[in-house]
Amino acid sequence: QARRRGIKCFLSIIGDGPERDVVNATILEENMVEVVSLKGWLGKDELLQQYQQADCYLNLSSYEGMPNTVLEAMACALPVIASDIPPHRRLVEHQVTGYLVDLDRPESLIDQLAELATDRRRGRVMGEAGRQAVLTSYCWKAVAKSYIALFVQRQQRSPDYVV
Repeated sequence: QARRRGIKCFLSIIGDGPERDVVNATILEENMVEVVSLKGWLGKDELLQQYQQADCYLNLSSYEGMPNTVLEAMACALPVIASDIPPHRRLVEHQVTGYLVDLDRPESLIDQLAELATDRRRGRVMGEAGRQAVLTSYCWKAVAKSYIALFVQRQQRSPDYVV
């Protein structure tokens, strides 16, 4: 469908899992070998290189805990297009650091990809906003402060609680 909208793109899928064979079969059946690449698991240096070569980051999962890959992509100043689920809402500010898309409306994904493809400046601005959000809220110092605050709060509620 992206081709019909005039969007030229290449998708690298990083990681692995039980659906790899199904994904690979779909790529072959849909004749997408030239535009989709399955990279599998990558080492840290290779993964960083993939982030640095990308124009944006997609995470379209229907379930996440703490999506570290979203934080990694944001730290690399990539605009993020993510499924509109609670863990992504905590990290991605819609139209500021990226886009949240409804998985039941695939055309919204195409719309957001088209916007980033036609307005590269917007993607750079979103990517930089995401990087600043990660540096401010998710650096080790900020995370340590939040844990300390949590422990203090727990200690105040239950003085017998030992940390």
